[in-house]
Amino acid sequence: MSRWGTAHDPVGFWTILFAVCGGVLLADLVRLAFGAAIGAILAASVVKSIPPQTSAVRAGQVYVGDGESVFERLPGPVEAKARGALRACIASHVAHRIDNGWVQDLPMVQCIAESE
Repeated sequence: MSRWGTAHDPVGFWTILFAVCGGVLLADLVRLAFGAAIGAILAASVVKSIPPQTSAVRAGQVYVGDGESVFERLPGPVEAKARGALRACIASHVAHRIDNGWVQDLPMVQCIAESE
């Protein structure tokens, strides 16, 4: 009497191995297809929810989430130092250049780094 999946019956082992691998590959393809479809639907809904920019928004500013917040787009600290800029966006807040580094004034003003 032979056993499935043993050295006595290698055909059974390979049959089960290929069936399991094929099932895993099929499940991954189904997950990929559904993920792409759902991602496309979510991306379309996000694009529709972005408010149109008005003339009150200056160049270098962007809308964020709620449609009322407008944040200034500034370079990060390394890029700002290389450009010689006096302001940079550090940890999502505006910082001003001083002699020995950067300082964030209070109240902290939010910004968006150009590198993000």
